[in-house]
Amino acid sequence: MNLISSIDFTASNGMPTDINSLHYIDVNKENQYQTCLRAVSSILIQWDTDKIVPVYGFGAKFNGNISHCFEMFDNDGVYGVDGIMDSYNATIRNP
Repeated sequence: MNLISSIDFTASNGMPTDINSLHYIDVNKENQYQTCLRAVSSILIQWDTDKIVPVYGFGAKFNGNISHCFEMFDNDGVYGVDGIMDSYNATIRNP
């Protein structure tokens, strides 16, 4: 089994700077996306033999254009749950 992750950045989740957004970054606790990514990935990664995970995003706006599918990794993917979390955190902090 190979784990692949995809993250919803559509406007329905709200702006990451809005405290009511599912993507809101609070330095004291994980947001709902971080909690879900960690919980699900921690279970599924156990069956991924190489622990390399391609992470994709969709629905994000970059330079005024909506991207319906974009890679959130270099080369083949990120390594393990920490890689998934790092990829998410880097993307959500890069408007």
